[in-house]
Amino acid sequence: MDRDPNAVIQKPERFGTRGAVVVEWIAKVAALLASLVLLFERSPRRTPLIFLAVVLIFLFLIWFSRQNRRNYGMWAIYVVTLLVFSMLRPYADETSIPVHVADLAQMEALLFGGTIPSVWLQHHFFDPRELGPLDWVTTHIHWSYFIMPHLMTILVFLFKPKDFDRQVLTIIGIFVVGLAIYFVAPAAPPWYAARVGEIPYLFRVMNDVGAELNAQFYSTGYRAFGESNAVAALPSLHMAVTFGLVLLARRYSNKLALGLFVYSLLMGFSLVYLGEHYVVDLLLGMGVAWVVYTLVDSYVEAREGRVQRAPPATGDKLSPGYVAS
Repeated sequence: MDRDPNAVIQKPERFGTRGAVVVEWIAKVAALLASLVLLFERSPRRTPLIFLAVVLIFLFLIWFSRQNRRNYGMWAIYVVTLLVFSMLRPYADETSIPVHVADLAQMEALLFGGTIPSVWLQHHFFDPRELGPLDWVTTHIHWSYFIMPHLMTILVFLFKPKDFDRQVLTIIGIFVVGLAIYFVAPAAPPWYAARVGEIPYLFRVMNDVGAELNAQFYSTGYRAFGESNAVAALPSLHMAVTFGLVLLARRYSNKLALGLFVYSLLMGFSLVYLGEHYVVDLLLGMGVAWVVYTLVDSYVEAREGRVQRAPPATGDKLSPGYVAS
């Protein structure tokens, strides 16, 4: 029987259809586990073999997976960027640039008619003699920042792979811009300004809650995740990333976006009440998130438009993964 000389035959897969699906899910789980190792163990100098193993896993997944090769590469970029951020952030206040303390407090007071919101909130609602429900709730909302953006990124990776580029580029873009501002304009949070006498005294409520839960665990965990640089407060990355999730969620569900918007408001209130950030920090964080998301969205839309306008491969121009008979 004669064959059509223009016909193409798809190269057989290494696995059957069902096997390929199983292999892809195993690969996804391996990528997530590798990422968790990197997120919780941030010192390559202390555990170089672990980091080498994780890098090799990512390289293998990028090579192995025909279906999700690009997303594994983006996932690797996401994790590596967070690691670089974590390693560089402690040095943001070790330049010759003076730390902004008094001027930031004055800006906050000017914005609110002479009142510092953190001071006002603690004066009216915090009792240093006994922790109340508000202290516990706001502290846990603050801590949720270390989980929520990564959880949403994982869900997009698993269930919305076509949107993974936009998700990753937005989150890491926020971290990169925030880190750059930390180096250019190191700024102290309200609790720090209170300790040096620039504003009325504030309690660092989160420390009291952490100590009551488990003092040793809190000290170790927060030193690794939350306090690598006490004067990296402007912009508030807690608020920037949280608001960035709101912008991203609009693509998936209005209800999800609304829920995350409420969450971002609760995050903002918690940060101010706990004395971790000024409102000025929050506003700049939201501005950073909006600018980064807008730029990333424009880039992704333009790239997708170019792909859609590209002419399909025909005749002698065979697409990758096919061989002529």
